[in-house]
Amino acid sequence: ISLDGSPQVTMPVYNFERIRVVPPPPSFIDAVCSTAIHRVATDGQQKRIARVRQLCLRNVKRAQQVCHDMLTCILDEFPVQQDIHPFYGSLIEVLYEGAHYKHALDQLSTCRVTISRLSTHYSRLLKFGDTLSRCLALQREAIGRMLSLIQQHNASLDYLENVRLHLRRLPSLEVSGNTIVVCGHPNVGKSSLVNNIAGTHAEVQPYAFTTKALLVGHTMHNGVRWQVLDTPGLLSYSSSEQTRGSTIIEMQTLSALSHLRATILFVIDMSEMGGCTITQQVTLLERLRPLLSNKPLVVALSKADIVSRDGLDTGDAELLSALEDQGHTLLPLSNKGSDEQWAQELMQVVCKAGCTSTRRG
Repeated sequence: ISLDGSPQVTMPVYNFERIRVVPPPPSFIDAVCSTAIHRVATDGQQKRIARVRQLCLRNVKRAQQVCHDMLTCILDEFPVQQDIHPFYGSLIEVLYEGAHYKHALDQLSTCRVTISRLSTHYSRLLKFGDTLSRCLALQREAIGRMLSLIQQHNASLDYLENVRLHLRRLPSLEVSGNTIVVCGHPNVGKSSLVNNIAGTHAEVQPYAFTTKALLVGHTMHNGVRWQVLDTPGLLSYSSSEQTRGSTIIEMQTLSALSHLRATILFVIDMSEMGGCTITQQVTLLERLRPLLSNKPLVVALSKADIVSRDGLDTGDAELLSALEDQGHTLLPLSNKGSDEQWAQELMQVVCKAGCTSTRRG
């Protein structure tokens, strides 16, 4: 069920780990030789041309079917950008150069069609083969051209295998599920926060960009299952310079903010020990506004035990007060209490914000 208690439409959970290994050209050759090519005997009664022609024709069709099945397996298992959720389509565009990815799949699709045409063409020629040598030559030529086509697409096969290895690392998200996206500047405590509330084991280090990819964890709150998405840090953002000014690492975060229906948990480091001032962090939040429209937002003030709001200078205090005046919840987080205690308090606030937004929608 959804947050407001109404039935929720089930959406697919993308699990790219199920994509099988992309076979290299030698694997196609082995498969064709082991399952498709049968020796044409030329002694005894099989020396008759009709029998030889029939066996050669069968070998060509079997070779075509083996190549067709292997290529179809690749094309069916790799996602098509237009057919999947925009979040994953955007990640493919960012991480794997969407045009190159589409071109590789199109090349294999064209290769499959060409092999089928070759099989049809040589099957017609074999029906008119009038000598043993002619039939055997046509068989060799047909299968050789098929395997040569596969070899010509070696670069596409290698590229898709590398993509497969990277796709396995993408988070398996239920895109319509209850989701919390944790974002903010680098080194402000996002991964530590996600580790505590979702039980993940993200690496935590005292330097920027420890998190280089999206990481998903899960937690239960009041009987509702939540997905918690840890994102790489954002240094800066401008809606007019999204492509030019952002790195591939940052673009993953922007894809999540743009395409996921989620509650946004923006983390501000009160101590400024991560290298970014409060002014810079609030400025980043304001620049992200176009991506956060119609999404519930909670601001977590991390390391509040080191620097409290009372200890801030006037300018920083006014910036935080302005966020509260806009209706956003500001939740101080400290290390004084137990991890379970403040994690529960945080989830209570975040889930309440998500539920309220859902009812309004």
